Amino acid sequence: MKRVFYTMCATTYYGQKKWMRTTTKNYLNFNTNDKTKTTMKSKNNEPITWTEEESRLFIRYGNCFVPEREWQHDTICGLLPHKNKYTPCYIDLCCGDGSLLAAIGRKIPNARLVGLDLSEEMLKSSEEKLKKVKNNYELKRFRLEEDDWRTAYKQNPIEGIFSSLAIHHLDGPQKKKLFEDVFEMLVSGGSFIIADIMMPTCQPFQRVAGDGWDLGTLRRSLQLENNLEGFKAFEKLEWNYYTDPNAPFDPIDKPSSLLEQLDWLREVGFQHVDVAWMQGGHAIFGGYKP
Repeated sequence: MKRVFYTMCATTYYGQKKWMRTTTKNYLNFNTNDKTKTTMKSKNNEPITWTEEESRLFIRYGNCFVPEREWQHDTICGLLPHKNKYTPCYIDLCCGDGSLLAAIGRKIPNARLVGLDLSEEMLKSSEEKLKKVKNNYELKRFRLEEDDWRTAYKQNPIEGIFSSLAIHHLDGPQKKKLFEDVFEMLVSGGSFIIADIMMPTCQPFQRVAGDGWDLGTLRRSLQLENNLEGFKAFEKLEWNYYTDPNAPFDPIDKPSSLLEQLDWLREVGFQHVDVAWMQGGHAIFGGYKP
């Protein structure tokens, strides 16, 4: 009954919010060759990057911001190859606050877990969460777009590599290069699983994705916080890529379409490439190395 009540409240509140909007949200540029994102600078003419303040806000409200976060974690875990007779090694690219790694650790206690992230705040949060599971783990600072970590881990047998809400920070050629390198890093039978936002192909899909993400965040804010603080933070930070008027000019976010990425996975050699989950503009997809 409580879930039904929260859903009714969220739907009513969100319906009022949509009614108050006076402009149609047609902000995204659907030309995938657009280069404006890579040239934007901050006020002091420095490249705009993720900040530690944003990390702290995500650690606080991430459970509200990420659609059906627990369901996503279960889905990713279910796609990782593992057997009880050996110790698989999994790498989380941009591990964030460590929630996904910890969830996998609880389900696969014999796994060795590697978490990589650029943010010190995120790595601290991951450390706190992983101390509570029984797995061996390693946490390191890295930059997703660089090659050094890819070379370093090529020497180790890796059964699974996954990433949540990070690969959209790479442009198309960078994504394809990452897919190639991950393929080389994995052992035969290893999986590469991606959970991320997708670039919609047209305005109707953009509106549906944006509305779904807004409403999902509103519901989770009510369910998890018993108030609208999570949703208000989501709106204040303009976290919804599909409704943010500045999205086409953001040098950080460079999502690609789902179909493009599925094709790139197949091109580099992954098999059984498929989509496991979708909601509010987010998708979980990947494949296996033969």
